[in-house]
Amino acid sequence: MPDIVEVLFLSENSFTKFPFPLPKNLKELYFKGGIPLKKLPDLSHLKFLWSLDIILSKVKFLPRNLPDSIKIITIERSDIKDSLKSLPSNLILLNIESCENIKVIPDLTYLKHLKLLALTYHRESPTVIHKKTNEMSIDIDIRLD
Repeated sequence: MPDIVEVLFLSENSFTKFPFPLPKNLKELYFKGGIPLKKLPDLSHLKFLWSLDIILSKVKFLPRNLPDSIKIITIERSDIKDSLKSLPSNLILLNIESCENIKVIPDLTYLKHLKLLALTYHRESPTVIHKKTNEMSIDIDIRLD
């Protein structure tokens, strides 16, 4: 795949392993539905990546060493487990919706730029361990369907 690609949508495919190297100039990366991929590829070389979306995915863990360039992470209806301990330091928005495997939101005070933490759960809410609320909005929406 050419390095000039800046936005990549991977949706409804049968990858079990990542079939190609990610373009180094990638800015936005979207994994959505129907992908049996259980592990994301290494993203640490993506110095321009600012948005990562994982939606309706079988991915179990976020990769280690996510680039600090990432400002927005959205995880919706995914199999991601409690792997939120080492998020990019420049993260501004973390949106987690209906991820039943995430039971604990760890202390995120190391995220000095985080402005919005949005947690939406439809059954059981996670335990939120967070101390910094004076500069940040925390939006927790629990729906008992």
